[in-house]
Amino acid sequence: MRDVTTQLRAVTRSTEAKSLRHFAPAAISGATSETTASEERHAAPRSIASAAQAVKSGAFGGALGPHGAHCSPMSSKRSAGILLFRHAGDALEVLLVHPGGPFWSKKDDGAWFVPKGELEAGEEPFAAALREFREELGSDAPSGEPLALGFVKNKSGKMIHAWALEGELDVQSVKSNTFSLEWPPRSGQLREFPEVDRASFFSLDEAARKIHAAELPFLERLTALRAG
Repeated sequence: MRDVTTQLRAVTRSTEAKSLRHFAPAAISGATSETTASEERHAAPRSIASAAQAVKSGAFGGALGPHGAHCSPMSSKRSAGILLFRHAGDALEVLLVHPGGPFWSKKDDGAWFVPKGELEAGEEPFAAALREFREELGSDAPSGEPLALGFVKNKSGKMIHAWALEGELDVQSVKSNTFSLEWPPRSGQLREFPEVDRASFFSLDEAARKIHAAELPFLERLTALRAG
């Protein structure tokens, strides 16, 4: 969730750039929550009920890579994340995070994301996903066999890889890393903001409303894979 745009030149060049590259293709660049034609080509069907067929037909795109991941074409902008899920009776719940900072403070529906971040030089996507989970939530991702959810492409052109892991997390104990931002703009004052200001488990129906549209296919793919 860290996409640097020209509108963020006031942001300092260290940790704040990391956070804004990570979180902000839609709100900062003026994008809506609608997926682009490019995103749709990489997305599973919008209906969760039809996602199983997309999984069987290989609609994620790309060849299988480490941990069963579908490998995207090489891109200079790639990020990776972990979609944590748990059972609530017979239903599934997934963990999503809300980005910190003033650009997202009044946004809710369509403004939650899979915890993720950009790959560092030479880093494998799954290793980056685990690292970003720890940095943004303050605890390690649970151990277990990851379910590869493939990749999507967001409006800025970034490839986002994701894996699902089953486990629990105390959302009240989340402690995120931070970034610095000149705020208010042109004030000369740097303020610290958390990369993630809150995390929550949602039912799949709730999550479909909360998650940014570019990442909705990850929910559909998880549902399809769990349905077998």
